[in-house]
Amino acid sequence: MTNDQELGTVAEALGEIYFTSFQGEIEMFKKRLFASAVLIICFGFGMTQTHATPITVGSGWFEFTFGGVGSPFSNEPFTFSLASAGSLKVTDAFLSGDQFEILDNAVSLGDTSVPTTTGDQIWADYDMAFTDLRWSSREFSLGPGSHSITGITKLSPFGEGGAALRVDLKQIPEPASMLLISIGLAGLGFTRRRRA
Repeated sequence: MTNDQELGTVAEALGEIYFTSFQGEIEMFKKRLFASAVLIICFGFGMTQTHATPITVGSGWFEFTFGGVGSPFSNEPFTFSLASAGSLKVTDAFLSGDQFEILDNAVSLGDTSVPTTTGDQIWADYDMAFTDLRWSSREFSLGPGSHSITGITKLSPFGEGGAALRVDLKQIPEPASMLLISIGLAGLGFTRRRRA
């Protein structure tokens, strides 16, 4: 066998190895493409289960996390039902500078306030963060019925963070309290009239 024949045999063998390897890559590509198509179909047509996070009305602050601008809240949607009028409070916490758009049943309720600083630390003191203008917060009025709360991150200078929300029933004055207030006002009016 001459050198040219040996080189031809080696080239032929390498060609077969390359062709066999290329066929394996094509098969792997087909499998990946099929798996990707299945995932797209499942997500695209809603075949995956969504997990709502039920909120107990009046149970205090419920913590969640979020990512960068445009990201949703972790564990959403937050679901609950109100027998009467209620309020939803949302506040940023930990490092100041974040802001959110809040939605109820996919309808925007509005944005939380614009934070006045970036980078101040308050940790998980949600009551304090809610009243401090350095952290973005807002109270939304809600009517009776079923609610599904989601959120979109509008400002996120650190690319992630922690915040909280809470749902409470609105305090409606009791009839006895209203009666006492009415009697007191009537008494004041009567006293003024007598003096005049």
